[in-house]
Amino acid sequence: MANIFNILITGFEKQGIDNILRFLQDYGQLSHFIKKTVSTKKETKAGSNNPKIASVRYLIESSIYSTEPEYKIDDEISPVIPQESVHLVLGLDPLEVMNNLKLISEQTLAILNANLNSYNEKNNQSVGEIIELLDQYVRRTTCMNFEELALIKFNKSHLASFIMIGVAIKEFIGFFRKDLALKILSSKNNEDPNVIKSFETGYNLIS
Repeated sequence: MANIFNILITGFEKQGIDNILRFLQDYGQLSHFIKKTVSTKKETKAGSNNPKIASVRYLIESSIYSTEPEYKIDDEISPVIPQESVHLVLGLDPLEVMNNLKLISEQTLAILNANLNSYNEKNNQSVGEIIELLDQYVRRTTCMNFEELALIKFNKSHLASFIMIGVAIKEFIGFFRKDLALKILSSKNNEDPNVIKSFETGYNLIS
């Protein structure tokens, strides 16, 4: 039998949401423990300047990571995450996370980018208010201005996506493998030598 591990991603193209989605898709293809990967991405509204939501669902051996309910390996898995079933949130756009509260629960770990001003014009909540509300529902929230950190260290805000990947891998080190993550990112590093440095920055943020 197998279980499903669910990941929700929110953000904008300029923030690198596609970087996170492609990484997670590649990880699902290369991991021996993940038997099937399904993913989807959609715009909340039409237009390149509007936030996007993506999801990744891993069908995994129940002996590797136990969740409920159990599935057969050959089951067809919907790309739609059921309510209260997200295990990991990567919120480049925290405001869009708030629009998907029905998906989170006390099992959810949320990693949030603290920058609300660069892209989302619907800025009617502060970061503190979002965290305060999320903390009522999720297992834990990790929040930092990852875009600002990427600008300071690498002069490229979109590398925030790789910093957040590093944080996620460390937070779920019992599920994810760092060596496999580095193998996937090595191809990206040929395009930008700061990709792996960004990942390591995020990985080392978590003690």
